[in-house]
Amino acid sequence: MKHRVGYVASLVGALAGVGAGGFIASFVKLPVSPDQLAGVARTQGFNPRQDIFGFALLVLGALAGAAIARRWRGSTEAAARVRSLPWQVRFALAACLALAAMAAVLGVSIDLRYLVAWACWLLLAIAVPLSRATVSLAQIGLATASAHALTLWVFLAAPGATLGLSPIALGALLLALSLLEGYWLGGRDLERGAPNLAAAALAFPLAFWSRRTDTACLLGALAAALAPIAAVALAGVTDRLRTWQRAFTRTVFLPGSIVALAAAASLHAPPIGNFFEDGHYLLPASEYLRGELPYRDILPGHGLISDGVLQTVALSVFGDDYHGYERGLKVAGVLFWPAIYAVGAAATGSAAFGFWGAGLSFFAFPQFAFFRVITSLFCLALASRAARTGRPGAWLLAGAAIPISMLFAVEFTVYAGAAAAAALAISRGRRLVNLGRFLAGGALSAVAIATVFAGLRILGDFFYCTFVILPRLLPGYVLGKPTPPAALGPHLQDILAFGSIADADALYYWILLAALVLGSSFLLRAPAVGSRGRDLLPILAWFGAATLSVIERHHFGYPLFVAQIAVLLIARWVKGHRPWASARGLLMIALLSLAILAQRPLVTVSAVVFGLANSQPPPGVAALSDPPRARGVLFPSEATVAIRTTGEFLRSGALAADETWLDFSNAPLLYYLFNRDCPIRYYEVPYYETRSAQQEVIAAVTRNRRVRGVLLHTGLNSDWIDGIANEQRARLVFQFILERFEPAFKKNGVEFWVRRRDDPSGERR
Repeated sequence: MKHRVGYVASLVGALAGVGAGGFIASFVKLPVSPDQLAGVARTQGFNPRQDIFGFALLVLGALAGAAIARRWRGSTEAAARVRSLPWQVRFALAACLALAAMAAVLGVSIDLRYLVAWACWLLLAIAVPLSRATVSLAQIGLATASAHALTLWVFLAAPGATLGLSPIALGALLLALSLLEGYWLGGRDLERGAPNLAAAALAFPLAFWSRRTDTACLLGALAAALAPIAAVALAGVTDRLRTWQRAFTRTVFLPGSIVALAAAASLHAPPIGNFFEDGHYLLPASEYLRGELPYRDILPGHGLISDGVLQTVALSVFGDDYHGYERGLKVAGVLFWPAIYAVGAAATGSAAFGFWGAGLSFFAFPQFAFFRVITSLFCLALASRAARTGRPGAWLLAGAAIPISMLFAVEFTVYAGAAAAAALAISRGRRLVNLGRFLAGGALSAVAIATVFAGLRILGDFFYCTFVILPRLLPGYVLGKPTPPAALGPHLQDILAFGSIADADALYYWILLAALVLGSSFLLRAPAVGSRGRDLLPILAWFGAATLSVIERHHFGYPLFVAQIAVLLIARWVKGHRPWASARGLLMIALLSLAILAQRPLVTVSAVVFGLANSQPPPGVAALSDPPRARGVLFPSEATVAIRTTGEFLRSGALAADETWLDFSNAPLLYYLFNRDCPIRYYEVPYYETRSAQQEVIAAVTRNRRVRGVLLHTGLNSDWIDGIANEQRARLVFQFILERFEPAFKKNGVEFWVRRRDDPSGERR
């Protein structure tokens, strides 16, 4: 035993000596010799003797360290103290020594920044044992401390990077401090003290302030660190407040910390307008502000609320320009990360799992929000909760959410419906009874929506647009099955294919395979799938259904909204109730590590820190003061040219103030920016490819005498979607344009035609 301890001690001593030798060598700088022979060293400007001297110091340091360690081993008391340290501390010490030795061997200069970073990891290793009792998913101590550390990191990462501190090491330091603070506030009980840390949510609004300075960030971090201390004093007043604290922690603080991170990183720099995509949302809003109705006068292609209603509210409340639009998106986008959090929390009943799932998902898609998916994710969460608990009210809510989600995004509601069907198949209790409750909830909300639509006289238009027009668009937009990435495709017949698990692009295919295999197995065994299979199947069903978007438009990001949570649940299911130290547990740890590394977390951290620190717009963008609705956002240079050129045409007097044009260039945003009426209910050409739709467009333009022009081109890539000319997509409409209109303006790629003078339908009133 003593021999083994002595051997280990000498190894550790030598490792420490190498680090010390490298540290000393980093301060030794030998000048370049005037007679130094030509070569790489001279070209690069260094003296080769310096490397020899440095290597000698490494050798001497190793010898000295081993000798000192052997002598120190004689003190059995000191050796016993080392062995009595927690394994985390011993591991961290060994890791820091190994890093120091590696830095010395590679000739890396060791300065104060590295020492501070290693000290952060040592402190974390000391603090981690405090969370040992809160590792269970039934506890929120470790998750809450991590959320508190994340809140502090949001405000300190940018100033720390300015000082040269590694953002990852800073995260380790802050996590250690949060663990210690929670442990102290709870009277040596992290689980008891953790809810007090949720008081740091008071600093969340600062993350949304785009003009925050380093001073403001430091004050925000100070407030987040001190607010929990005040919360302890308040919690001592009444026991009921402690219950509220835990509820607040689960429902607000844990998901809110991810929201604050996303907001601080994504909203610091000025917003950039998307000339093509923004038109899908702002054109319907512009029409609604004119008093026109959805479906009858304008078709919301994705969903009623996401395509126009949300934007109408934002423009009405915050101002009718891009500034008001962006403010509205901030408010609505707050629900995006809580929706992802809800999926994990509802599937397992664990707030901690919801937090870890959302945190891992952030590495996969570090963004503030994607509005259209929010209600679908909440539908998935409700269905998962209903399947897990079997409560009657849960099934009513899950059913009622589906028609409501249809108003937000039609395609994502289909995915939610697939998840709900899977949840019903493996649900607890009597499945037919659950189905009845689900359908009853759906019927109640559907009747309420239908009553409103009937009152507006758009119920028939809603059914026709949603269930007839939109399904017909698939052939015009589908891109077909994508080609597998290089990391996967050529190696399907080889063991090397498994290496693609660590490739972010190929990871989707592995999860899809798991969704197909596991989903089929679960459904065949339904409802006897076990609690962990019951948690997993609805999410796999949602992922599998979202593959339709991959086939249609290669939107890999859509199914990946739930991929990270699915990976965690798959690992949890495979491991079963065995400990993580078992063979299954170790295998799942390895696979989870690969899945995490596939997201390139270090790259994401660097990008996030850049977003936290940078408030400058990227090159090649500009602000517009005219038209007034363009204020509050920056546009890429090519879009700026198109907007300015369109304004120049309108100022020429070719169109009166109350006249408009037919868009034949997929540029619906221009209707909003210049406050002109859209004469048809389709906001881009592929929407009216069918013969009946083209005839509808021709009839609308013919009878509307205020349609004086046609926007044929803008000079942007959006002129032709998928590289297919609009002349080919809508031949009847194009022939109508040739017959009734003539060229009038062409500049900078923008081309307008106006009605011919001999066209009787074009005479001005």
